Amino acid sequence: MAAADLNFDGRDEIITGAGPGGGPHVRIFDQTGKVMGQFFAYNKNFRGGVSVAAGDVDGDGRDEIITGAGPGGGPHVRIFDRKGKVKEQFFAYNKNFRGGVNVAAADLNFDGRDEIITGAGPGGGPHVRIFSKTGVILNEFFGYDQNFRGGVNVSAIKVKIKK
Repeated sequence: MAAADLNFDGRDEIITGAGPGGGPHVRIFDQTGKVMGQFFAYNKNFRGGVSVAAGDVDGDGRDEIITGAGPGGGPHVRIFDRKGKVKEQFFAYNKNFRGGVNVAAADLNFDGRDEIITGAGPGGGPHVRIFSKTGVILNEFFGYDQNFRGGVNVSAIKVKIKK
């Protein structure tokens, strides 16, 4: 789940992704639970679910929706506009890996654009990578002992300082 002001009304919308067993269905809700939009991030027959995040990866002042295929899918990361149109995509790890990928976003280097943070899903090591919007690896590390094969969840927090 993620939150972002996708319609520029000053209030965050809630972005959900179906868990394992569900399709890669992404839905966008307002604060009352009204569906504002929805799309399938990957083939609608895929049943591994989808990880979601939101961030302004291109620095245009508008958050994009970032998805990662769930378990059973490759480590496929996609970036969508608020209407569900694919803007960018890449594989975060070896494309043959089938544990899926968890996603988060934050401006880690203070350049005005959010970076994409990934964690390998179950079966993969606790490998964390940080990417540009085009899939260029900016940094990587292991969140736990690299022999651990339970995958790793990633999350980030944005802190806004008002002056």
